[in-house]
Amino acid sequence: MTKQQWQNYCHQWLGFQPNENSFKNARIKLAALLDRLLNHTCDDDSPFEEVLQEARVCVMCLIGGLLCPDATGNIVSLLYLRHMENIDEESTSNWGTAVLAYLYGKLCTASQWGKTNIGGAMQLLQIWAWSRIITLAPIPSNNVADLMPTIDDPENILPVPPYARRWSYHISQTHTAHNAIRIIRNTLDRMQENEFIWTPYLHGLPELQSLPAYATRTPWNIRCPLINYSIVEMHHVERVLRQFGMIQDIPPNPLVSERRLHQIDRRGRRGEDWVAFHRDYILKWNDVHSLIVVRPDVGNGRGTVPDYMNWYHQISRVQISHRIVSTNTIGYRPTDPRDWEAVVHPIYTEAGQSNVYTEAGPSMYTPAGSSNVYTEAGPSNVYTPAGPSNVYTEAGPSNVYTPPQSFNIYANAQRHLGISPVPFERLGIKYTSR
Repeated sequence: MTKQQWQNYCHQWLGFQPNENSFKNARIKLAALLDRLLNHTCDDDSPFEEVLQEARVCVMCLIGGLLCPDATGNIVSLLYLRHMENIDEESTSNWGTAVLAYLYGKLCTASQWGKTNIGGAMQLLQIWAWSRIITLAPIPSNNVADLMPTIDDPENILPVPPYARRWSYHISQTHTAHNAIRIIRNTLDRMQENEFIWTPYLHGLPELQSLPAYATRTPWNIRCPLINYSIVEMHHVERVLRQFGMIQDIPPNPLVSERRLHQIDRRGRRGEDWVAFHRDYILKWNDVHSLIVVRPDVGNGRGTVPDYMNWYHQISRVQISHRIVSTNTIGYRPTDPRDWEAVVHPIYTEAGQSNVYTEAGPSMYTPAGSSNVYTEAGPSNVYTPAGPSNVYTEAGPSNVYTPPQSFNIYANAQRHLGISPVPFERLGIKYTSR
């Protein structure tokens, strides 16, 4: 469709005609929709058709700003408007799976190298993390004045608030990490098994018990496709069985056809009939009750089969922090200095000694004797390359052997710092290494 055709389409179903600059292909800027809401009055005396048009504008703002926002957060596809031509029929559509499909697809895109922005319903991802990862969940403020107001409802007339309502308070700034990527990454890397809630749905939550019948009509433990136009993402429940109270076994490898789905998008496919294109996956969705995954209950026993963790560590990246060489990086330092490369800021002396600054702090090293290395946990004695040394971290002491003097790390330093590819020995530089 041309811009003029989209303008006419919006005028028919939204009640106003945006200017040409408000469109980008088959998408409309949220600013045009918000401007309509702010500058147009719709009240009880307005015609019913005008009320429907205003409702469509509101829904489009919700989709583009909350449910299915793209990475820019300021534009929404007009394809969604087609589903609101007859609003009464939308009660039968499964918007939840469409939102999840969109989120999964955007998470996949954001994980690619060079991506700096992300789209999708980030509030769902945040709530997922807060409800499972204990060390990341925010802590409420101890100040009573900071707490959100509560509503007295002794007769239980009002519906149970949404699940995320439990975090609707002012967060303590002294107990909760905020916008500190290195702290959060280190927290995730250090997370223990008992710091994760594995069965979030089995605690009798009032929010779950109050869900309407249509929300629980379809079981959650189904391995099915989630579809949102060009996006098809598989709901791989067989990979997260523990959250449904079942024993986790080793799941099968994903199909090649499923991997190829990530290469499909709407670019260059104007006018594509996605119902026909994804016909096989739509047929699977229509037969969703045959795709229920059932495994033995966990009970009080082990949550995984014996070989699961060995398999998981072989196929997964279990840490997200990067081991880096850094020149006097300021700010947060991890609890274990072994997480950080050493030797980055040498200062030369005529005697051949040098001050070497690592992420754990400064040290003085000579090949002929011992020196003090200070970490965040305190000082420790480091001996010559001929023997071991005790390095104390916050986790306790450990034996660390220093490398022989013939070892050099100039290639590693060159790769990270871009310095001249000259062996450290030829420069007379002394170094430390974990």
